Amino acid sequence: MSQKDAETAPLLAKFESLPDLLALARREEEQSGGDRYAIQERLAKEHRAQQKPFVLATPMRHMEHCASGEHRFGAVRYELIVPQGRGLFGARELSVKFSEVDLHEVREHGTSFAPEISDVLRSLP
Repeated sequence: MSQKDAETAPLLAKFESLPDLLALARREEEQSGGDRYAIQERLAKEHRAQQKPFVLATPMRHMEHCASGEHRFGAVRYELIVPQGRGLFGARELSVKFSEVDLHEVREHGTSFAPEISDVLRSLP
């Protein structure tokens, strides 16, 4: 097992521990109404202000298949955002975009995260 493979499980655990703002927004929408995407944006602003990492999710209307072709699921686009404080020209943050297919391959088929995703996950405390 390579070091990269041994690193995948802890990185996945880090990802899984991050708040999924769309899931939080859905719960808030069910309890008090409102638009889940507007709620997700409000939550994103709050997390940025508190310098807390988070995940934004955008469900798509089409279905996707994994590389093996054995699994089919709803397409979701994710953005992992890690606020990095303020810089000379405003707020700084690390971010990476990826899809449900990328996450599925790691969870179900044991592949490693793409290097750009791993780099952002490694930056998490």
